[in-house]
Amino acid sequence: MGRFVGPWRVGVFFGSATDRDVAGRLMADLRESGFDPELQFISAHRNADELARELKRDAFDLYVAGAGLAAHLPGVIASRTQRPVIGLPVDGAFGGVDALLSIIQMPAGVPVLSSGVEKTASVARFLAGVAGNNGKIHLVYPRRLLDSAEFKKEFDRGISFAADAGIVLTHGASIVPGAIHVVCVEHGIDPVPLELPGAILVPWFDPGRKKVAASCLDLAEMTSRGGLWVGANNLRNGILSAFRVGKLRTARRLIYRGSVKDIMEGVSADELVFEYSDRYSVFDWGAMPDEISGKGEALATIADQVFRNVAMPHHSRGLVPGRPRSLAVRKVAVRRPVKCDVAPCGWDYSAYHDRPVDCLVPLEVVFRFGVPQGSSLPARLRANPSRMASLGLKDLPETGTKFADPVIEFSTKLEDSDRYLTMEDAQGISGMTSGEFARLRVVASRLAADLQAMFASAGLELWDGKFEFAFIPGKIPAGDRDFMLVDSVGPDELRLTHDGVQISKEILRQFYVDGPWHEAIVRAKKIAAEKPGLDWKSLCRDDLGQKPAPLTPEVREIARNIYPAIANALARVKGERPPFPAAWDLSHLVARVREAGLS
Repeated sequence: MGRFVGPWRVGVFFGSATDRDVAGRLMADLRESGFDPELQFISAHRNADELARELKRDAFDLYVAGAGLAAHLPGVIASRTQRPVIGLPVDGAFGGVDALLSIIQMPAGVPVLSSGVEKTASVARFLAGVAGNNGKIHLVYPRRLLDSAEFKKEFDRGISFAADAGIVLTHGASIVPGAIHVVCVEHGIDPVPLELPGAILVPWFDPGRKKVAASCLDLAEMTSRGGLWVGANNLRNGILSAFRVGKLRTARRLIYRGSVKDIMEGVSADELVFEYSDRYSVFDWGAMPDEISGKGEALATIADQVFRNVAMPHHSRGLVPGRPRSLAVRKVAVRRPVKCDVAPCGWDYSAYHDRPVDCLVPLEVVFRFGVPQGSSLPARLRANPSRMASLGLKDLPETGTKFADPVIEFSTKLEDSDRYLTMEDAQGISGMTSGEFARLRVVASRLAADLQAMFASAGLELWDGKFEFAFIPGKIPAGDRDFMLVDSVGPDELRLTHDGVQISKEILRQFYVDGPWHEAIVRAKKIAAEKPGLDWKSLCRDDLGQKPAPLTPEVREIARNIYPAIANALARVKGERPPFPAAWDLSHLVARVREAGLS
């Protein structure tokens, strides 16, 4: 289950996984301040090409980059984006002073805001402080500095720079409510204005003192008190940073963050944008500790390939130009059921009784061409054999069983957790007529068959999957509504095999399935089922002491190729150029999965 968050998409990059502890503190501080950032470990030196590709995707509204020693990562990012960049110096040696100087002392025109060494809370406090800014920029300085020729020279440069760049700013000794403040803090005289958590601080040194090597320790001491800083005496970078931060007001708003994709505002009132992330989720845990590089772009590509080739109404408006991880879609309403002790199922679905259109159907439609490894179907039918007849089954299926026609099931979509439904309950809670419900089953069966043929032509066998639909005005008799395919269709919603090996996130499930974390999940879910109101994830994490371990490098490399391999296979059968030429083909991917013992 995702959650509604805001206001910006924050990308957190660290140059080395050895800084995982510092990264964890930063992520916790950002989340505490209302943000939900994405973390990647990517080196400006060892992964230069990968970093360039990531920045070209322009997936974030702002970047926070942590690095130690030479600490080139924040500056490299700032040289390749017009987004705000915040650097977090890490103590790799010399108390982190080397990293601080590398990050903070950027040339004019390439600004990086820097916290003190490992001052993660300063980053979070700053972002929270500027979240409500009005876009105005106000330069604050003690009037005594106007007597300094050095300051007057830099001040005039800053004003001229702002005018040339079209940046409107005011200046003086007072505070302007709602503005982004650029504050000059004179070394040895002025206190750090911590009462302005969203201020950009410019350390000001007497010209003679600035030339003394020991002053670098004074700079480190100033930044250690809190706040975000630009380089010494660099008003221009302070002003440019404020301008870029102010532009965040117009960033496309993040409406909802799921475990694997974000939902953003579109360019019009009737449009949304699905932004596919590199996150993944297994066993309903939510976002896992690793991210899979390139997954988001490949998922967006596959979704676009599927929508372009299905023969029914759908909500896709195509990939967003210049944003390869983003798919524009038609917006539909979501009527959420309300928890209700009186209703037999515990949820009130009366919002669907007035037969809405352009509205999400509150069901997940599950289709099955067979029973692959990991399917829940056999166990559920053994526990409740009476369900077999409604699914058109005479014999209890086992792993490996295949069906002549797709078996269709329904589960809830908008409740706290999904539950499978009888046909009667599925029709009842969704407010469909008998004709509409029958048509939905036909539509789902035909769509499943079309997808089966599409993937078969690409060398992939489709075993099962799920669809989501929206009600739209019907063109059929008796006033019944029709259906439009919505959400996503791809390897995270489908189970596909090549040469008998699953090519989906089942590979990732297999990595965890025999470990202590998965055992704890099974136990926690059982306890929570017996004691309503308990959160199974909290039980697993806090009471049983288990959380998911990171993927091994071998499994991460395999996972990184799953999604591009599928996109390339679909492109080839359509005579299109493979979108990910560096990815493994399906045969090589299967061989590596078998070698890793994940099949």
